[in-house]
This record gives sequence, structure tokens and C-alpha cells, in this order.
Amino acid sequence: MADALGVDTTALEEAGKDAEAVIRTALLAHACKRTELPDWATFEKMVAALRKKYGGKDAAPVPAGALPPPKNLPAEYRAAVEVVRQSVLGDLPRILDTSVTAHKLFDQTPAFLGRYFWLEDALTEVEHFDRSVSAAWTKATSGHSDDGSLLTLFLCVAASSTPKTVLTEKGAATLIRKIRKNGLDNVLAVSFITTHAPQEHQQDYLDLWSNFIEESLPTLRSDMDYALQDALALLRRECHIKP
Repeated sequence: MADALGVDTTALEEAGKDAEAVIRTALLAHACKRTELPDWATFEKMVAALRKKYGGKDAAPVPAGALPPPKNLPAEYRAAVEVVRQSVLGDLPRILDTSVTAHKLFDQTPAFLGRYFWLEDALTEVEHFDRSVSAAWTKATSGHSDDGSLLTLFLCVAASSTPKTVLTEKGAATLIRKIRKNGLDNVLAVSFITTHAPQEHQQDYLDLWSNFIEESLPTLRSDMDYALQDALALLRRECHIKP
């Protein structure tokens, strides 16, 4: 099966993966009409394609025919492959669950570690990761890099609000009330920065956020500022608030 998808025995031996892991991925590759065994970036695209076709909140059970055995499979291998195919069908509800990223499922979930196979290509994976991070960061920041826009974004994330780089006066007041009611989760902001920000700027952004929150949190949380005047003045000065 691997040979038919462009990978020879030597490459498999060097990878050190179980035969079942190779078969599982080969079955997914066939289901996605792929002609080669995937590297990680392609494997992730396969999962995304399956989720688009069969996943979603109200997804119906996936028909067994969605994961057909390879054509021209020698008779002596059919029973063994069928056992593995049934195991993949059993995995599909979790594979199709869009609430969990492919990376978290296949690379961080104990039950799925080593369960599937993809070709190791360090350069491709780094380039794919960099592109993904860059795209996510650009989308979140809307291309803005000034301190005010970034602090607005980080503050929204820490308050578990919709990420924005600019707030209206009304939106800023609502955010302050939410912070006073529910508090701020500094870990959310730090995690957001370390996950999405460009590597070369992460420490600068972490320092920017740390200094801001250390100086501003007492005012943002103050029960004495009933009319929110001090907190709003602070956000107008430090963040991006439009009239």
C-alpha cells in the first residue's frame, strides 16, 4: 500500500512506524483521492477536507463506504486491512471533531500518538508552520502593529472577548464592566502571543503586555471608579479607542 503511494520499504523502516499506522493513513489518503503518502502539511489538509465533507456540529454518522479499501488489494491482505479499516471508522468521530485541531489530536492526544503515519519533512513543516502563524496573526491584528492596537487586541483576548484592534467608546465601557465582573486571564493573552505572534517579536509583545497590565490593572478593576471615567481615560491613552 505504501509503495503504491510512493514510499518504499527503506523509508518506512527509517521512520519506525507500525504497519497499522501506515495502513490507516493510506486508507485516509485513498478516501481523499491522494496518490502519495502525505507529509504533515498534506495530512492536515486531508483532515480538513474530511471535516469539510463529513464533519460539523450536526454531522451524521459517516458511511462505511466513505473509507473504501484500496482497489486491487491482494486477497491474502484483505482481512488484515479490513480490521484496520474498522479501527479508522471508529476514529472518525474524533477526527471529524472540528473543536480539536489536527495538531492537538494527532500530536498531543495519547490515544492518537503514533496511530497514523506521515512523512517527516522538517523544512516543509517549518515553512507550513510559519505560514499558518503569519496568517493567523495577520488576521487577528488586521495588519496593525502599533502598540495601541496590539494592547487592545491582547486586552480583549485576556477578557475572553471578541479579539479586536480598535474599540468604540461603548465597546470599551462594556469591556471594562466585563473585566470588573469576571476578571482577566493573563495566561490567555500570553498564550495568544506565543502561539500566533511572529517569533522575532514575541518577547517585545510579551514585555509590552506585561508592563501594561502591571500598571493598568488596578485602575481597570477599581470599584471606586463608578462612572468608569478613570478606566476609559486609561484605555484612550494606552489602547485604540475611536470616538
